[in-house]
Amino acid sequence: MGGAERAPSPGELERMGELLGEAAVQGAWGFSTGLIYAPGAYGDPAEVTALARIAAAHGLLYSTHMRNEADTLLDAVREAVATARTTGVRLEISHLKAMGRTNHGAVTEALAIIDAARADGVDVTCDVYPYTASSTTLTSRLPAWALDGGVDRMLERLADGPTRDRVAAGLRERMARDVDPEAS
Repeated sequence: MGGAERAPSPGELERMGELLGEAAVQGAWGFSTGLIYAPGAYGDPAEVTALARIAAAHGLLYSTHMRNEADTLLDAVREAVATARTTGVRLEISHLKAMGRTNHGAVTEALAIIDAARADGVDVTCDVYPYTASSTTLTSRLPAWALDGGVDRMLERLADGPTRDRVAAGLRERMARDVDPEAS
């Protein structure tokens, strides 16, 4: 599918499942999603659930960098847990944190969601990293639409003044919302 912002065709989703099954047979321990990054951000919950079903059938772990760590953190945790609950896959939530000053304290509720799921028998864990900075690519902060079609298409968009201004506005809005430059 490359970097296209679109749902997979039925054939593409079937092929993804075949590849996941082959990887399991060859010794893979799990599969992961980067739902906060393009092109992973373009995958909808139904696509992830279809692949998680295959992973569960092979006893694989599903590790996710969830869709959001800011204003919709709790929705992202619920989505990941729902995938595990529906499919029976073992779930690892990567880098559980709440970004942005308005979301301080949200991790307590996220942990409550995880604890409740565990109490219901869902095999879910999470990890955190021991520093207050983020460590990722700069493109992860751009609006997802800016990366539709991959890096070459992004560079074309950035070469167009009005589109570049739109990308910059999206970047400013996201940084103001999600990142605390004061680190407090």
